[in-house]
Amino acid sequence: MMSKIHQMTTFILVTLVVLILAFIGLMIFEWGADYSGTNFFNEYTVGEVDGVKIPYEQFNFNVAQTRRNQEQQSGGSMTEVETSKLRNQVWDQTITRILLGKEIDKLNIAVTNEDVSNGVLQFMSQLYGNEPQFQT
Repeated sequence: MMSKIHQMTTFILVTLVVLILAFIGLMIFEWGADYSGTNFFNEYTVGEVDGVKIPYEQFNFNVAQTRRNQEQQSGGSMTEVETSKLRNQVWDQTITRILLGKEIDKLNIAVTNEDVSNGVLQFMSQLYGNEPQFQT
């Protein structure tokens, strides 16, 4: 009887040690535990691109806005798979916007109001060039 209890105690201890090690592994590898305290990924930031932190609120706002636009265009709700793809698309657009903005600043590229007006007029003439109400 005592032998049986001893065997069960050993089994329970080994099981507890394995569970504790598995939990520690989960914290380190899955949750990204940061023992040094330098982790900038927190509830306020979803990432950092070339030194620019991306706020969680702004990213979620962009995702929600893009989702609303997609749902209005399609006339229905998005599935979880579509929403996941949309989040990835918004993330890629965010990265592109940040990197292009840095490159534009680095190259000292500037666009005037006149440049924007000319671009809009040129675009409108390409779209509606044959429409009489848009002829000037």
